[in-house]
Amino acid sequence: MIEEKNPLHKEFGLFSNFSYVFKAMKKYSKILVCMLPLGFLIFPTQRYLWSFITKFVMDIVTTGKGIKELLFIVAEFQFFLKKI
Repeated sequence: MIEEKNPLHKEFGLFSNFSYVFKAMKKYSKILVCMLPLGFLIFPTQRYLWSFITKFVMDIVTTGKGIKELLFIVAEFQFFLKKI
């Protein structure tokens, strides 16, 4: 069977798709390109910090401390994330 070549057909791969998306992001907003590396740093840090927050919550619940301490920890953590 003879296959006909389509002159408009182009094979796309992972890197060509990545470069297309990156160029579109850059055209849309240059701040997005600057924020991308920051997001790569914040996401693992946030996951790591949530492991400590859950431990603190479990300690507060098991020791019988009040809701005031729990709200303080959550508010402090949110304030910390807003500064980053």
